[in-house]
Amino acid sequence: MLKTYWQALVGFRRVAAACVALSAAAGLSEALGLAALIPLLSGSIAGGGDTVLFGLSGKSLTAAALGALVVFGIIAAVLRYFADYKVLVLSQRLEQSLRSRMTAALLGTRYGTFMGFSLGDAVKLVLTQGAQVGIGAFALINGLSNVFVVAAFLVTAAVISIPMTAATLVFGGLTALIYRAMGRRAEGVSRVLTFRAAEVTDVVTELLSQHKYYRSTGHIDAALARADGIFDQWRDEAISHQRYTPLARVGNEISGLLFLSAILAVALLVANTDPVRTVVFLALFYRLAPRVQAVQGSGLQARAQIPWWEGWRDRYEECLTDADVNRSTKLVERTPTVAARDIVHRYDGTTRPALDDVSWELPPGGCLALVGESGSGKTTMLDIVTGLLSPAAGQILLDGEPLAEHDVSAWQRRIGLVMQQTPIFFGSVLDNIAWSDPQPDRARAWEAAKAADIADLVVSLPEGMDTPLGQHGGRFSGGQRQRLALARALYSDPALLILDEATSALDSESELAVQESLQRIKGRCSILLVAHRLSTVRLADHILVLSHGRVVEQGSWESLAAHDGLFTRMLALQGMADGAGGAVAHST
Repeated sequence: MLKTYWQALVGFRRVAAACVALSAAAGLSEALGLAALIPLLSGSIAGGGDTVLFGLSGKSLTAAALGALVVFGIIAAVLRYFADYKVLVLSQRLEQSLRSRMTAALLGTRYGTFMGFSLGDAVKLVLTQGAQVGIGAFALINGLSNVFVVAAFLVTAAVISIPMTAATLVFGGLTALIYRAMGRRAEGVSRVLTFRAAEVTDVVTELLSQHKYYRSTGHIDAALARADGIFDQWRDEAISHQRYTPLARVGNEISGLLFLSAILAVALLVANTDPVRTVVFLALFYRLAPRVQAVQGSGLQARAQIPWWEGWRDRYEECLTDADVNRSTKLVERTPTVAARDIVHRYDGTTRPALDDVSWELPPGGCLALVGESGSGKTTMLDIVTGLLSPAAGQILLDGEPLAEHDVSAWQRRIGLVMQQTPIFFGSVLDNIAWSDPQPDRARAWEAAKAADIADLVVSLPEGMDTPLGQHGGRFSGGQRQRLALARALYSDPALLILDEATSALDSESELAVQESLQRIKGRCSILLVAHRLSTVRLADHILVLSHGRVVEQGSWESLAAHDGLFTRMLALQGMADGAGGAVAHST
């Protein structure tokens, strides 16, 4: 157990040692205070009155002993406060560190690997497991601290009575064996609980994110029944896990009472031990027993938390092993010509490639559209352009140089992205437009809002740019959220603007508003456009038609619409062509 937490406490080991040292000093001070009364056993209290120590006797010795008891007691209390406070700070700092490290590891892992994680598992790793490891570390350090306190008390007890102290050690050893067995059981139950935590998080996330569906279809009762089933399992397993602590406490209290009774019976009825020493030992034992119980209880709790640390550590190491690593420092200084050369990509577990020998070129300020039915490879192509995925063959070129030879993170910061389900962050309009800027430039945000054709809407809001949007941007319609996302993308002055199905969920009026915004932006930056809804790609200079991962047609809107091919059939299916190969009768 110590070895396990030694790994968890990396970076905090000196602080942990200081906490233990402070607690040990506090225990030693308290023991010294009690030890100061020992000379009085054969003197003032025993009735002899002739004990001399440090030149003191009689009432002077009594006063000095009582004074030492008070002074050492105060020192012990102050030291114990600082020890407890440092342990509290340590556990919180450890928890924060684990959360921060896991968040960074999850965000830095390869995109394909990250997509294999369940949301519940990821949330559990960041929120729950870090907290549980902090609890375990808190318990362990408290337990170690109390070990030193117990040692100091035992030394004092040995001065009073070696036989009774030996009996206490035997009793402590027997209870430690019982606690060890209980610790194994608690650790096993805790392992089950770690898996259940991810299920609970998944269910809650699904329940709240699909609120509209459940309400609209009258399935709230079914959703609650499913959630309650998981909650009930969590409850039963949590009770099974946590019952060991009160069970251990009641066992310790009962066994301690029986032990004390036996000690008193033997000392007073059989061994004829000095009753004064026996009573003082009894008082000392009552001070010692809670410490022994704390050691055993802390050890039990710390052991029960080990599976949380092991789960965190294994996933953290997995993320680090599979992290995206790009050591190049080459930057894109200007808007480059972006080109795909013979791109091939195949997802793990599949036989047919998602992209097969795809090539294209996008000059600075140009607009290229990728169209095709679902599963044709459009989004995969975007993920390769942004560096989320690495192709199995071929490469992305920036001004003729491979993307892999550039600082990919720096390239990604030169990309503006507007997706179908655009994120709206909690905060104001300004916070959303300048989301990545720690010092938002209000004038720059206003220019981006005007370019995205959302400035009039912002002016109409109660607090303008400072109007809070609420969760998920509930104040805005779908089209307004997309234009807000476009303003966010333009705020960063991107070299490449990527639109991934940015209008597919919009009504005709909202789609037209977004299209007009894009038309004004065209030429300011390069635009890579992916759309299933073909009306959006009219502004493209060049269109690639994908089918099953291959380019089957390419050309301008006019040339493709005049040719009897897949593009024309797609137009007809969307009611946008006057016969196969005829002129487009587009209108939104």
